[in-house]
Amino acid sequence: MRSLLPPKRPCDQDVGGGTSHASAVFMARTKTAGALGRLINACIDDQRMLAHESRGVGAGRRVVLDRLSDERSELITTLEGLDTENQRGARSSSWREDARELFREVRTVLGGPSSGDSVTACLQSNRRTEELFDETLALPWPLAIRSVLVDERARLDDARTALIAIKY
Repeated sequence: MRSLLPPKRPCDQDVGGGTSHASAVFMARTKTAGALGRLINACIDDQRMLAHESRGVGAGRRVVLDRLSDERSELITTLEGLDTENQRGARSSSWREDARELFREVRTVLGGPSSGDSVTACLQSNRRTEELFDETLALPWPLAIRSVLVDERARLDDARTALIAIKY
């Protein structure tokens, strides 16, 4: 038996699970809308970590941490350029990074600076940023944005390798 209703338009067709194409596109945009902002915040936290910890290490390690901090600042600028929906303006860090920084200050005052602890903290921060990059890359992105994210994710791998090299 044929339906008397007009055929469905492409935007009304089910994509799976009873969701129309238009709804699926909206949900994908909603997921990606805040993703770049969260990634920018993670990079700001990571950059602050690198800059802070560079003050408590020797000259050789300081050069590496300062270089990585500068790279992270460039990454923040790049990501802010991609985040056209949420023009951010003033850079701020998360309250978690503020708490970590306070803990690092107390640790340094009580126990003195330790280069190993500083590099370990930077490795942990880099790992958090890598994980968020991986989550962000799992979302649907236009090819131009995805290629930038993939390139920048590779730079995080290089940063991890540099941090491991100066840890020992």
